[in-house]
Amino acid sequence: MYSYSSGDSKKDDSSVTYATHDTTFFEDEPLYQFYDAAVFDSVNDDLPSDCESDIYEDMEQMNENYISSSTINDSSEDLVDPQNRTITFTKSLWCEIPEVVKSTVLSTLSSQQKKLQEAKFEIITSEASYLHSLNVLADHFEKKFKHSNIVNEIEYEVLFGKIKSVRACSRKILHDFEKCWQSNVLLDGLCDLVQRHAEENFHVYIPYCENQILISETLNKLKERTDFAEFLNQLESSPACQFLSLYSFLMLPMQRITRWPLLVDAILKRLSESDPEYLTCQYALATMNKTVTQCNEAARKKEQELELTKISESLVFDKDVPPIEINTQGRYIIRSGSLMCYQSRNDDTKMTFGRRFSKISLHIFLFNDLFVVSKKKSEFLYTVIHYCPRNFIELRSVDMFPGLRKKDVMDKNLLYLSVLENHHKKVVEFLLSALTETDKERWIEAFSPPKSENPDETLYECWDCPQVMAMHNYNGCQPDELSLSRGDVINVLRKMTDGWYHGERLRDGHTGWFPANYTVEIINPHVRARNLKQRYRLLTFSENYLKT
Repeated sequence: MYSYSSGDSKKDDSSVTYATHDTTFFEDEPLYQFYDAAVFDSVNDDLPSDCESDIYEDMEQMNENYISSSTINDSSEDLVDPQNRTITFTKSLWCEIPEVVKSTVLSTLSSQQKKLQEAKFEIITSEASYLHSLNVLADHFEKKFKHSNIVNEIEYEVLFGKIKSVRACSRKILHDFEKCWQSNVLLDGLCDLVQRHAEENFHVYIPYCENQILISETLNKLKERTDFAEFLNQLESSPACQFLSLYSFLMLPMQRITRWPLLVDAILKRLSESDPEYLTCQYALATMNKTVTQCNEAARKKEQELELTKISESLVFDKDVPPIEINTQGRYIIRSGSLMCYQSRNDDTKMTFGRRFSKISLHIFLFNDLFVVSKKKSEFLYTVIHYCPRNFIELRSVDMFPGLRKKDVMDKNLLYLSVLENHHKKVVEFLLSALTETDKERWIEAFSPPKSENPDETLYECWDCPQVMAMHNYNGCQPDELSLSRGDVINVLRKMTDGWYHGERLRDGHTGWFPANYTVEIINPHVRARNLKQRYRLLTFSENYLKT
């Protein structure tokens, strides 16, 4: 249940309320964006405290009326238009449902058993909230665009083509959830339903997640068109979608599938090994993790394909450089970027003592099987001047170089690159300067495994590493970066003094670099211990369980 207020704005006849169509009791759940923001706020509130808390309500701390409400504020500021609007909703709790209160079952349950019931109920109410948002996406946005001339068939298919399958999947599982609820308030058999649907139906999330980057790029390009931007603004300004952006709706399936393992784990950790649902819940968690891994892998491969196509289209070959095909099967980019090059004034390709140097900017591309050196030709084009197989290059860190004054290279983050045999079968050497210390370390890491003796960075073992929580979404700009969703917990394995961290994302074990200012460190030792235990359940257990 939720209420909406919007300053002095008035609701007009276009105000529409979308129910989940397939449910009765759960149709009043809030939009998933607000549910997700409330969950994040509750977890975020735990960070500075000195005692362990839980993502779910603590039954002992609730008053006799079982009142619990959440107000969406700072953490959801990117969801709602920057106007005088507040979204308030009451979270549905298992213990306050009339059927539960009337059954007198509450008096027979321990505190831990009540928390188990709330964890089960959270799965149902969050799915109802999610389907509510999918219905708004389909009924408000998709239908309006379908009956307009704003987008063509290809653009429409990219944005909305895969909504139908994930919506049908959500309808099926929520239908079975409601039947389970109607048959018994203790929700016996819920884990069996989760496992069956995960195994039979959740594969539809893989192509949707694969399409994520295309959705984002297509939407951004369309927003540059005046007609699309005006039409979209009209739709997003409607109470029908509670003034939320189209983008926030399109990203929901990715957010939902990555939330599932956490929801199932919340049940598993409250079950004893003797519980009849324990093994089923274990298997459900393992199946969920497998699906999430497949979704992440599909998204990663699609991103690599699109990136390779963009790079191929941006490269032109110098007149004396034989052209080669860049966009080939199995090739992917590892890292690319600009580096300053100290070049001998006589343009000799081999560095020798006593030379005087000039500085030029180079843009280099490191693929899994190819290395390309280029110069920027225009805003979107680069001229290839050298290339070679990846195993024909050596890179090392240097502090000084003959012919350069100490003051000229101080804090220049120097790298010495040797191309053992370029396209003309010549040796080419480059003295390069990275912009920052982190940039230098990331280039070294891209070319070879890291072996740090750098006093400006700190390395941690996984058992002794700091943990941070993402406070803002971050989309990685390089293949070696770690994209963050708000609420992600990351084990920090390396810290650089210029504000970059290298770490492992707990929910799936992926590693990469990310800016520290998008995160906050988790100081509470109890919360850190809880996260580490969850990591063990989500990763180690699932891998071993699926193998057996």
